[in-house]
Amino acid sequence: MASTTEVVISLEDLVKAYFLHPSNHPSLLLVSTTFDGTGFGYWKIATTTALSMKSKLYFIDESLAKPPPKSPNFKKVMKCNDMLMFWILNVSTKTIANGIIYVKFARQIWAELEKIWPNQWCKLYQVQKEMCNVG
Repeated sequence: MASTTEVVISLEDLVKAYFLHPSNHPSLLLVSTTFDGTGFGYWKIATTTALSMKSKLYFIDESLAKPPPKSPNFKKVMKCNDMLMFWILNVSTKTIANGIIYVKFARQIWAELEKIWPNQWCKLYQVQKEMCNVG
């Protein structure tokens, strides 16, 4: 039987997650590297680190559930979701952005990217392992 772990987010972290500082605008570049279909591992680490620093990783790692439309937090969540979508699109090439722009939620965009480029982590690990065993 699979066990599920419930993530508990403190009220302070929830307030930080919903807060959008005036410097957090739609054209903000989270990372200096544009994802072009290569180097997904590096790009993913850089992007998730940047999102974590802005207290927005909750929106893509599934630890913050989307509230129902009648919830008082629904508009806050959607506003943050829309901002995250733009941030991800801004650090993706036009070709990749065109493939994910019609997805409605940042979490879904992230899942699509991980589904398309999942094996790069394994390949990188194998290459590093082989390099360590040379000699």
